[in-house]
Amino acid sequence: DEEQIDLFDVFLPDLNLGELRVVLYIIRRTFGFKKTEDQISLKQLQFGITKRQDGEQLDRGTGMAKSSILVALKSLEKRGLIKVRKTMTKDGDNSINAYSLRFQERVVRKVVPR
Repeated sequence: DEEQIDLFDVFLPDLNLGELRVVLYIIRRTFGFKKTEDQISLKQLQFGITKRQDGEQLDRGTGMAKSSILVALKSLEKRGLIKVRKTMTKDGDNSINAYSLRFQERVVRKVVPR
């Protein structure tokens, strides 16, 4: 897919390890399950997903510190590689954010430096 090639051909040299880990985790949670968007908690980004029923660990997350994940998410969003959709509970409280990938040609032409 040409949109994915843009990520690797244009942005890959400029991503730090944290940004790369976070974007790869989002790719796994979206494209890996044939989704365009997925709600991913910071805890899941950090530690992965464990099934409640039997305790089986589905993945191990990024293995990064919460503060590093937040920095990477902010950078990836600023650079136009991901879209973050804030979600709310019925009571109006913040809920788990939904993440999607934004590999669009117009974004590639506007590479945002660090």
